[in-house]
Amino acid sequence: NMGQELVKYMHGVAKVEYVIPVALRTLIVEWLSAKDVARLGVFELLKVATAARRLGLEIPELEAHVNLVLPYEDRGKNAFGIGRRTTAPKRRRKSARKRKWTW
Repeated sequence: NMGQELVKYMHGVAKVEYVIPVALRTLIVEWLSAKDVARLGVFELLKVATAARRLGLEIPELEAHVNLVLPYEDRGKNAFGIGRRTTAPKRRRKSARKRKWTW
């Protein structure tokens, strides 16, 4: 299904912040502006809407449909969440013998 493939593509592209070529960008906007957005489920709709916002695509029809399906969903500028925390660098513990001789 074209809709499911587009959801997967946009979700993956938004994660790595890939810059989409202009021709492909216009095709995505045309597809998401069509009535085919109504066929998407709730989770796919949220994935596409979040990906579109991260990629800088302004699609008022998509946002209107999200607000229709989920009227109480907070979709502000800072609604992306905290994101991933950076992991602390792994440090190996010094052995007792090495700690004994450091002053």
